[in-house]
Amino acid sequence: MTHPGEQFYPEGVHWDDPIAQGTLPELLSDAAREFSARPAIEFRDRPISYAELQAMVEVAAAAYLRAGYGKGTSVALFLGNTPDHPTNFFGALKAGARIVHLSPLDGELALSHKLIDSGARVLVTSNLSALLPTALKFLDTGLLDRLIVCEDDRWGKAGTPQAAIPNSPAIVTFVQFIDPCSATAI
Repeated sequence: MTHPGEQFYPEGVHWDDPIAQGTLPELLSDAAREFSARPAIEFRDRPISYAELQAMVEVAAAAYLRAGYGKGTSVALFLGNTPDHPTNFFGALKAGARIVHLSPLDGELALSHKLIDSGARVLVTSNLSALLPTALKFLDTGLLDRLIVCEDDRWGKAGTPQAAIPNSPAIVTFVQFIDPCSATAI
């Protein structure tokens, strides 16, 4: 055997199999066509099919384009592991934006550096008390122009501590952000 790791591959998979090519949003669209009703994500006992995820991404992409956050824009994602992440990740990419991943494990200094270095002026976060206060600091210090806040309870109540979303023209909830692009909120 010339490729010893191949013994651990699933049946029918080979080291020289062709690799699917395309953009990440195109690969998601292909998966949604092929596996439409199959679950892509299960979160808080709620399955989300590939077709549902694709529909959420399309709405998010339209909202990003409508807001002018397409090509040439960096969108920072400061999110946990919820369906908000893939929705915004694929949606912003589909709109043509660059993605800046910010880890909730990073300290404020590292996060500030990443925002400055990337040029991201738009940040998507959650109203979780572990995330929103930090994002608000970046807005208050002028590192951001716009804060899009995903509301965690949209995915079902989990009892996770949440922070109040301040009333500010620079802050919009994700549901408000996508509202003009969708007849039904996702």
